[in-house]
Amino acid sequence: MAAELQAELAAVQRDHAEMQELVRGEPLGAAVLRLTAERKAAEARAEAVAEAAAALLAPSGPVDVMPLAQYYGVSRDTDDKSKASKKEAKRMAEQRKALRLSLLAKADAQRLAHAAAIRGKGEEEDMGEGVEQVDKEAVSPLLTVVREMRSWVSKEEDVEEGERDAYALTIAAYEMEMGRPGRALKTLRGRVKKEGNKADEVATELLSLYKVLGLEHWATNAEELKAFKFPVAKPPL
Repeated sequence: MAAELQAELAAVQRDHAEMQELVRGEPLGAAVLRLTAERKAAEARAEAVAEAAAALLAPSGPVDVMPLAQYYGVSRDTDDKSKASKKEAKRMAEQRKALRLSLLAKADAQRLAHAAAIRGKGEEEDMGEGVEQVDKEAVSPLLTVVREMRSWVSKEEDVEEGERDAYALTIAAYEMEMGRPGRALKTLRGRVKKEGNKADEVATELLSLYKVLGLEHWATNAEELKAFKFPVAKPPL
């Protein structure tokens, strides 16, 4: 079907090019007759192309528009400046913002649960207790919720500044779970410079990651910097 559509479009282009050549130097009457015939032929061709395109997109056709739109997204008509269009754009933006925040909150909560589970497992191993066996083929809940989130929050700019520390922490945990510590390190190092509302937690996670990776010198520097930026408050005597 797609090949048929391309063939029709090519035929329209050929006919137009031939018409341009034929009318050069012809008497006016002959040129008018030829142009009229060309117009009718072009209209017939246009109808044929439209029918081929409609068949391509028909419910029983080979192209399903809705899944394509969901997968790739579609462009909006930016030329429509009507009041109704602006109102609809505002409503959609508010809904998208709410959706992004809810997905990030869900993923961040799962990150904390994931971290608690890892700590609990480590404590059980330290105490010599039997640790519940984990299915190696099972997908971590953290991976599931972060992948869901990334459908709508693919970069930190997709959320407000106040949520970007949580986003960085969540993505770093995701990258570690995926076995990509380099990406986790890049994420945390990039975010720790911003000193957001969870800067202390970001610095702590970065320090822990340095230690996990055996970067002791960097860990020492990070620990000193963290102590300087976030001093532990001492109770009054």
